[in-house]
Amino acid sequence: MRSPPTEQFTLVEALVTLQFYADPGSTEAGAILTFSDRVMEHIAMISGWEEFERFLATVRPVDVRVYGKLSAEAEA
Repeated sequence: MRSPPTEQFTLVEALVTLQFYADPGSTEAGAILTFSDRVMEHIAMISGWEEFERFLATVRPVDVRVYGKLSAEAEA
């Protein structure tokens, strides 16, 4: 396995929580990622990861939500 890019370590510092949930027997699962700041920057960073692209090729997101106060950039 190759070493992750240095920018991933910055992301880990800003990642406050990562929670997964599912009901037994269900084909659906959920995940909640909580960042301390710069949400749009982190989303852009994650979207560029090869692992994220492989993950999205495996699953189908049905609902994506952002909670909290958004910057003008995030609202655009």
